Amino acid sequence: MMQFALIFASLVLGVLSSDVVETSEENLNSIWICEVGNPDFLGEYVTSPETRMDGAQFYTNENDNSIYRSKGFWYIGDLGPWPPQTHYRCVDYEGCTYEEATPPLDGLWASKKKVGVEPLPVLSTTPCGGHDEL
Repeated sequence: MMQFALIFASLVLGVLSSDVVETSEENLNSIWICEVGNPDFLGEYVTSPETRMDGAQFYTNENDNSIYRSKGFWYIGDLGPWPPQTHYRCVDYEGCTYEEATPPLDGLWASKKKVGVEPLPVLSTTPCGGHDEL
């Protein structure tokens, strides 16, 4: 009987904790890029529940650049052309929130040759000092 109670408690806690994680991830409506080599990528990126790609919300700034997930990995670029024009990517299983609902804040971002401009992007869940006015 004790084993059954422990298993039941584990299941309930697992369900409750997964609900909390999903709720907190869904509440991330804005992401800011505070530093990056190309000024068109600076500033606030917003999302809404309808903007989904690869099962995750994507975020777009006022210059129509986006932070989006494709095949489980996160990218920053222009979704207008097809295929999308990627400027930065985070394609490491360990450090890039692979298959997760939100992009990596401390990810191992890399610039795409001939397109991405260093320094690499620095993401934040809070507004950046001085970059909001751009």
